[in-house]
Amino acid sequence: MTTTRRKPGPVRLLISCFLLLSLASAAQGQESSGANVDGHLVREAFVEVHGINLHYKLVGDGPPLLLLHGFSLAGAWWNPLIGDLATRNTLIIPDLPGHGRSTRHDGPYLYAQVATDLFSLLDHLDIDTFNAIGYSAGVQILLHMGTREPGRVKAMILMSSTPGTTDELRDMVSNWPDREDNSPALQEFWRRHHPGGEKQIQTLIDDLRSLGKDNGNVEFTGDQLIEIDARTLIVVGDGDPFAPLDLALDFRQALLDSHIWVIPAQGHTPIWPDFGGSAHFQKIFPSVANEFLHGTD
Repeated sequence: MTTTRRKPGPVRLLISCFLLLSLASAAQGQESSGANVDGHLVREAFVEVHGINLHYKLVGDGPPLLLLHGFSLAGAWWNPLIGDLATRNTLIIPDLPGHGRSTRHDGPYLYAQVATDLFSLLDHLDIDTFNAIGYSAGVQILLHMGTREPGRVKAMILMSSTPGTTDELRDMVSNWPDREDNSPALQEFWRRHHPGGEKQIQTLIDDLRSLGKDNGNVEFTGDQLIEIDARTLIVVGDGDPFAPLDLALDFRQALLDSHIWVIPAQGHTPIWPDFGGSAHFQKIFPSVANEFLHGTD
């Protein structure tokens, strides 16, 4: 049986032209492209902020939801969740500086600088207030954002991280294994999503090791955390070596409007089954997230 593809009507053509023109404007004339994920248009662009090129994607329709991946990863970390999250949100998915297709600042890697970069991205997109989900290092960046401009972050979900660290955790990060000694799944992710190849991956490993030093990236006091206005859901695996449960519970106590979801029998990647997490909790996470983020709308 043969099928005939219908030509798009004038209304569809008008909508397509509008989206393309909007993306071209947002990208300030830099590279952009379109694709579909589970029926959602993916708008992709770069923006120059503070001397670097920041790559980001926009997906879905609804209130803005910023998604921040963990260290050495990329925006593609969120791919398994995009389809469900985009049904109720406009997803803003950057590659953090030095990750994926984004370029890197010179000097030490500072989460405070990344927070500044992301505020500039949001300003560029004319986004004032927003919701956010951060994973691992993305949590630390969101804490910088939430304490610096509390009125802008309405609600946030913080996964697999805490506001501080311990000597044991610093040692684990400082002695991060060489590329070839990481899991095959992580090495494959690096190869697929870091176009700079071995040099970019090695730089990220070096930066990660440097974060094990006490450089102010991951140390928030109670006086700082109390400045956060956002409703907050803390998500942690009960066996996460990088976010021990006792620190996560202290974290919950330090935030004025917070809740905690402890995922049983899980570690640092509780909802990513390709990296040892749970397929069940990956499936239910988007509905839990949407209910929390939009519960008071």
